Amino acid sequence: MLDIVAPVPALTSLDLSPPAFPARSAGGFTTEGRSSSRITFRLANTAASVRFTVAARRTGRRTGSNCSRATQANRSRRSCVRYPLLPGSYTHSATQGMNSLPFSGRVGSRRLKPGTYRLHASPRTASGRGTPRRKTCRIIRRR
Repeated sequence: MLDIVAPVPALTSLDLSPPAFPARSAGGFTTEGRSSSRITFRLANTAASVRFTVAARRTGRRTGSNCSRATQANRSRRSCVRYPLLPGSYTHSATQGMNSLPFSGRVGSRRLKPGTYRLHASPRTASGRGTPRRKTCRIIRRR
């Protein structure tokens, strides 16, 4: 008997336009408006659920080959950049091909403060997880 294996989802592109924008003061992850950005991505071989998470850029201290949170004990070590994940995520049911959705600059009911962030996109189906992609964005102050 021949077993049919479903393809693992392939996220081939991820873009954020514009990459710098002010966070919305109210709404959810996908609230659309003048000050929101647009996430565009392509699923190459199958429809999948795509989970979006956000990581904040933070300074840390080098401890061996890792970049750790700055503490009293490691304050004299070399500085480095780390990206810890923020609480909250958003899952979008995407189709095969190009997909697009708004991004408000809010995650888990919280407004992101001005700074640099990474948007992580992880595709997933019942047959497995695809390779995640990430894109850097900047939250700027409202004018």
